[in-house]
Amino acid sequence: MRTLVIDAAALARNLDRLRRAASARIIGVVKGNGYGLGLTDYARFLTEHGVDMLAVSTAEEAAALRQAGIAAEVLMLSSTAVPRDVAVLLDCGAILTVGSCAAAETVSAVAAEKGVTARVHVKLDTGMGRFGFLPQDVTEAAALLKSLPSMRVEGVFTHFANTADEALTRRQYQQFQEGAALLERAGIETGLRHVCASSAFLRYPEMQLDAVRLGSALLGRLSVPDPLGLEKIGWLETQVMELKDLPSGWKVGYTGAYRTKRPTRLALLPVGYTSGVGVTEESNALRLRDRVYRLLRTGRALLRSNGLTGLVNGRRCPVRGVVGATQLALDVTDVPCAIGDTVRLEVRPKYVDSAVPREYR
Repeated sequence: MRTLVIDAAALARNLDRLRRAASARIIGVVKGNGYGLGLTDYARFLTEHGVDMLAVSTAEEAAALRQAGIAAEVLMLSSTAVPRDVAVLLDCGAILTVGSCAAAETVSAVAAEKGVTARVHVKLDTGMGRFGFLPQDVTEAAALLKSLPSMRVEGVFTHFANTADEALTRRQYQQFQEGAALLERAGIETGLRHVCASSAFLRYPEMQLDAVRLGSALLGRLSVPDPLGLEKIGWLETQVMELKDLPSGWKVGYTGAYRTKRPTRLALLPVGYTSGVGVTEESNALRLRDRVYRLLRTGRALLRSNGLTGLVNGRRCPVRGVVGATQLALDVTDVPCAIGDTVRLEVRPKYVDSAVPREYR
């Protein structure tokens, strides 16, 4: 048994705290299987709690929302020049993003074929280097957008590359404002302006503009200081499959990284890193110092224990040995424990296999 449990009351409290801190419209970001909370269940939760615009990153996600009967506005965050994706998004009544001339031309052409007017947000690349018109291309883009039929601009946005770098973020913000002003001067009403995702929302409240895109903040799982007291959402529940008694000095798990210090009782569980156990942001570390820290921490884990724990009958029990793909061992030597007992483990929901059932309680 494996279940990702979502505390619905805590999630509602997080939304309420964020809503009180927001001076702008909240766009609920549900990409990546709803940050692990389940795409349609999470989207339905947000709309039932007053969020009237959702954001996705694929055409398939937009289609799944509509198939589930979710009627809120849906913004596709990624720019696409693939006609099939554009057609799916238009059929869903989604708002598309255009961040290149190719995407703009494709959206216009497919919309014309369907006899509809595409609603679009224009994305400006102010330093991320992915989707979006570069600053030097905005004037040309504005002329193209003005000339294309079957398309209506309703918003403009950008995405910050690293909100921990204040100088960079403020440069990006200035470039965005200049780009939006260029569009306005060209006769394009920019509509809804938005630059802040979760971390920027918390670090730079003065940049909220017309809307904020909130994803990780709703889960209370942030890489920046949290002034709002947000609660961490999501934990993994499983059951003890077997109990195993080992003598002192016996090695546990791959590489024999852990050796028992005394006669030890282990609870064996049917979960591992494919269920999100032990997977952290450090596994995608970007900065050199983060990579060094990860190496040092990995070394300590091999020499001692990995620092992970599970909750068994109200008691914290350490994980012993390296976490496998689908199995791990908890040291329950000092804790009353039986086969079938429930175990609770800390995980980041977005790293939990989508095959694991989600349960809102």
